[in-house]
Amino acid sequence: MEANLGTIRLLWGILRILSTGLVLTTSTIILLITPATWWVSVIPFCAVSVVAAILAVAEWRMVWIWLVILVQAFIFTLALFGIVYGLIADEYVPVLLLAFTMILANEHTLTTTLSYSCQFANGGDLFVREFNAESLRISLNYLYKLLARDGLILGAGFVLSVVAVSFVTFAPAASILSDPSLYIVIASISLAALILLKEEEPLSH
Repeated sequence: MEANLGTIRLLWGILRILSTGLVLTTSTIILLITPATWWVSVIPFCAVSVVAAILAVAEWRMVWIWLVILVQAFIFTLALFGIVYGLIADEYVPVLLLAFTMILANEHTLTTTLSYSCQFANGGDLFVREFNAESLRISLNYLYKLLARDGLILGAGFVLSVVAVSFVTFAPAASILSDPSLYIVIASISLAALILLKEEEPLSH
């Protein structure tokens, strides 16, 4: 039984590390495509987002998750304005679109995992719940599958949006990708798909 509990702790720990790593990767991507002259201003915000992510997976409080998303949305907006006003090269626009998709993934991963955190957050409680180890394992496996499926949805949305724009012939792809309305459309489609699938979760669980 202790071996099962050890595996559960390991998988839960890996999920927390992946959640924090995704936030770090997103902030790094946005930082790298911004002009070096902006780094003095942008780096502190990137650091705040990572620290907030660490606190989020340590305490599982929604306030830290919202701080992560708000900070990343802010530095994303800075980079987006940089592209719109020609301060950042157009070839970085698809990378910025990837960062936008990852921000959506950050929010979804952290909030979804938060809803499961009461089962796994306190490692000591697992000893009390030894009789329920199999249920915890099933729940954790389902959470991994759920996040993988939703990650594929967001990834497919990113790929399809880039492919669709590539076939547009009436204007340069970069100028279309730098249109903020495109990001709103992609966000709406991606979130709508995730909401529809969430409604089906009790049936598939």
